[in-house]
Amino acid sequence: MILAVFAVPAAAPSSHAQEASSFIASDHWVHGALRRLDGLGLLAGEYDPGARSVAERSVDRLLRDAVRAAAGTPYEAAARGYLERFIEEFGDRRPIEPAQRSPVRLGAAVELGFGAESGAVTGGSGYRNGINWTGPSRIPSSNGVVSKVALWAHLGRHVAGRVSGVLRSDSAALDDAYALLGVGDVGAWVGRRVVGFGPAAGGGIVLSGAHAFTGGGLALLEGVALPGVLRYLGVLRAETFLSSVNENGQVAEPWFWAGRVSLQPHPRLIVGLNRAAMFGGSGNTPLRPRDVLYVMIGKHAGQGSEVDNQIAAVDAWYRVPINVVPLAVYAEWGSEDSAGAWKDVPGIVVGGEIASVPGLPGLSLGIERVSFAPSCCGNPIWYRHWRFLDGWAADGRLLGHPLGGHGTEWRLSLRLDSQDARLRLRGDAFARDRGEENVFAPDRAGESRGGVLHVTLRLASRLELMMYGLHERGKSGWRESRVETAGRLLLR
Repeated sequence: MILAVFAVPAAAPSSHAQEASSFIASDHWVHGALRRLDGLGLLAGEYDPGARSVAERSVDRLLRDAVRAAAGTPYEAAARGYLERFIEEFGDRRPIEPAQRSPVRLGAAVELGFGAESGAVTGGSGYRNGINWTGPSRIPSSNGVVSKVALWAHLGRHVAGRVSGVLRSDSAALDDAYALLGVGDVGAWVGRRVVGFGPAAGGGIVLSGAHAFTGGGLALLEGVALPGVLRYLGVLRAETFLSSVNENGQVAEPWFWAGRVSLQPHPRLIVGLNRAAMFGGSGNTPLRPRDVLYVMIGKHAGQGSEVDNQIAAVDAWYRVPINVVPLAVYAEWGSEDSAGAWKDVPGIVVGGEIASVPGLPGLSLGIERVSFAPSCCGNPIWYRHWRFLDGWAADGRLLGHPLGGHGTEWRLSLRLDSQDARLRLRGDAFARDRGEENVFAPDRAGESRGGVLHVTLRLASRLELMMYGLHERGKSGWRESRVETAGRLLLR
């Protein structure tokens, strides 16, 4: 079904035809800026907070729309500040005459700093506690120089790409490395990309955006107005990709597919569907065409669901029409690999955000609660699987919500941006209570407290200073921490 939606732009092209441009990195500050502007009602229903595959040109247009919508309001300076900081980083994206347009445009960012990490763990392997469950594995502590490089390019009207990676004293990793072909409203990419779904502040149920997938995918680069009677369903957005995972337990190179479709029947309301599946692979039951069909429609594949591991979730984002404060509420309801799991053992995220606190226009506040039920009534354990023994993970990294399944989390979020957006601060405080079936149990079962702080200061048009800190402490005595400080130079 999700593939069929990419035929819609041919019948109902959007009003925002554009050149191809690379996607904004999944952890870039502009996602938070757009989320805040949407909460203020300045994007006129043009943005989906649950979709993180947003192209540079779309961001440029959205920020310009926000500046126009904010004219004469207390938020005009903030909207203009976001646009100016974006232009400093990516250049002026306004349309120009073809004769004046350079066929090749490049941009880059280089970071150099120091990082230290201790107490981190990967999720456990196995399925049932007391039978084959290993518990989590400790990641060795590290500290030293950290350097990051990102390069993005636009070639003519239809080709773009991005490459980014990080080099530490003891390791190197590639985040994004893909090429994108854009024709009209549809973009096709191949390579490696970090992808995440859902509006939750702490991470999505299906994909939290913490892992890069190697493969290829399709995405609508702009929201599309549906034709005919379907127009009452509102603006359509969609993306999907197919990848592979190195290994999962005793299964080597299983396939991984994921997709998101959202509809916006009203400028204040967006409803999205997220699905993903890990299936097949060497060491598993041989994959048949029927099994692939079953995965596509959400049915168990193989003799006893050994061929596939699936997770699905529905989310909604709604801007409440009240005049006291600009308030948005959201929710995500997820199901783990079984037809009855959606009602018997759901994963639930519920939250709300004030985009601007009265009297302090640069301050945003949010609260969020997450809960994952324990296994029950013949339904499976969250983020675990009896054949894919490493569970909902790739290369030891959990793909879903960082709570890790069974348990609860309360999260308070604070965002403070100066009027010119040169100073940007994001802080989260969370309280977790992990259950015995959590992927980080038994070592980290029980209560913990922690927080995240991310501060960025744009000193000059092409120079930033950044600081990131994370700390979590369990009631049983364990600790995890991570600190990074860096300078960032923007080149274009």
